[in-house]
Amino acid sequence: MTSRFAPLLFLEIEGVLCSEEHQKVHAREVTKHEEWGRVLDPYCVSILNTMIELTDAEAVITSSWKHAFPLAWMVTWLKRTGLHAHDHIIGTTPTDSNDHRSVEISRWLMKHRTANQDRNYVVLDVMDVHSHRDHLVRVDQKTGLLESHIGDVVRILRKSGTT
Repeated sequence: MTSRFAPLLFLEIEGVLCSEEHQKVHAREVTKHEEWGRVLDPYCVSILNTMIELTDAEAVITSSWKHAFPLAWMVTWLKRTGLHAHDHIIGTTPTDSNDHRSVEISRWLMKHRTANQDRNYVVLDVMDVHSHRDHLVRVDQKTGLLESHIGDVVRILRKSGTT
């Protein structure tokens, strides 16, 4: 579904879709397919659904999970856990290094620059992503994504007129 003009969401999973509060309550629901003992928080996934629906954004996974799971498996898992817009996930940041996410995001943007030069982006993360601070929606890992983050995403994407 790659679109030259669709905005991008750079998506961390741990702490963004897997809130600590949800994990405290649901830690025993772990299956063998969730090797890190994490269950996605359905509320956080619903917030991500809303973000994608409102902005028609495409998502690039930045999570370290990309080192352990193939993209197709992560997309299937996100779909099973309630992500309706799973077809909006277009890839991951580079998997050939253990660079800081900020560097990986910059590398992804440079690699896709020609096709994506008119696209704006938001980084959904629990960490500071240095050179992308103007695009960062920092998420508290205790709560994960919240409804208030929707407005932050829309505001950042509107700065460049992409929504």
